[in-house]
Amino acid sequence: MEIILRSSTTVVFRGRPGGEKTQAASESCVQEEKENQSQYEEDNELVACAPQKAPPTPQRDLHGDHLLSVQNDNLEAPPGEESAATEADHCHSSTCFPVYDGLMFCASRHTDRIYLYSKDGEPLICNFIPLDIKLENWDDLPGAMQQKPNRSLILRFVREWSSLTAMKQRMIRKSGLMFSSPVLAAGELSRQHSAHSSTKRYLTKEDVAAASLSKVQSSGGSVRLVSRERTSSIREKVSLRTAAGPPTRSKDVKDAGPAADAEGKGYLQAVDSAGVPLCVYCQENASATWDNRFCSRKCQDEFLIRSSQSYMRAKVFETEHGVCQQCCLNAHELFLSVRDAPPSQRKGLLESTWMAQLPIDQLNELIRSPTEGQFWQVDHIRPVYGGGGQCALDNLQTLCTVCHRERTAHQAKERSRSKKLSVASKYGSDITKFFTKV
Repeated sequence: MEIILRSSTTVVFRGRPGGEKTQAASESCVQEEKENQSQYEEDNELVACAPQKAPPTPQRDLHGDHLLSVQNDNLEAPPGEESAATEADHCHSSTCFPVYDGLMFCASRHTDRIYLYSKDGEPLICNFIPLDIKLENWDDLPGAMQQKPNRSLILRFVREWSSLTAMKQRMIRKSGLMFSSPVLAAGELSRQHSAHSSTKRYLTKEDVAAASLSKVQSSGGSVRLVSRERTSSIREKVSLRTAAGPPTRSKDVKDAGPAADAEGKGYLQAVDSAGVPLCVYCQENASATWDNRFCSRKCQDEFLIRSSQSYMRAKVFETEHGVCQQCCLNAHELFLSVRDAPPSQRKGLLESTWMAQLPIDQLNELIRSPTEGQFWQVDHIRPVYGGGGQCALDNLQTLCTVCHRERTAHQAKERSRSKKLSVASKYGSDITKFFTKV
């Protein structure tokens, strides 16, 4: 068979007559070739439309070589050390904050804020409120204090601070100390205050007189009687007395002595040999103060806490607000509710609280005429019979009437037991004298 190709699409077969099958196969081949040709042309058009990439320039090759070199340097850096490129990238991506191995704290005297200092006592110019930290509010603190190691130090402080009673927190605030642990600071202040021990509940006029006479006997001078009244009112009385009768000494507070003695409100105060009055509490110079009975506000506050029940109660209420420190009952709020309620509703208010455990007679008294002293009392943490009398505020706490009755009964049993043991040890027989050596 002879095949003649006249064009790309025409095929002529010459052969023996009667070869229909061969001709049909040839036509099928021609059709497949046409389809292949059209597919090839479409592929060429797609390739022609595709964007052509420019050949790499020498500068791009150098830049790629530089990046590869930096990556190799990072991989080859010794363990525990970062390459310069990594450190630069880190400082660029985030600000570097200092990490403190310890912090010092100082509580504000008049607010709830805590001021931060470094371990060496350098101020960090930032502060926070412990309640905000407990509520996960860190907005008052800068970013440096919000880093994990620094956050741990602050959280530990907040846990210790929250474990202290309100009275101990107040004691730390008034001290103005800088400390690292609130628990240790409270313990140190308590040890300083517990140096004084007394089995008397209050500081009396006899105690002040004894201290003044002892000072005069040891250092010389004299004593005078001063009144709780203000000096201005005393001078007014003296001036009126002067106008009515013969002239008397009106410049000295001693002129009010008879009146003060008659009223029973005077204290015996020591005066040194130069005529300078001494503080009735600490026996120091008291001439440069507004009240020449005391040398400072602190001495006046400490004296009144130890000598006046009403003043002591007011100071405890100022810190603990009438909330029982044992059962957490807000006794002052309950008192206000009972007092302001009609008498017919007072019984229901009392029965729904812890106060329902009181005896019937005492409950009836609360219903008839409720007073604040019937709902909460000031209790000595270290009992008076154990040397806790005439104490500072750190030895005082608020207790509701029920808790105070229970604690008083428990202390009475302990005191009775200790008395019996002391008597038994004093009059008991020593049986060792009946022993004989064999």
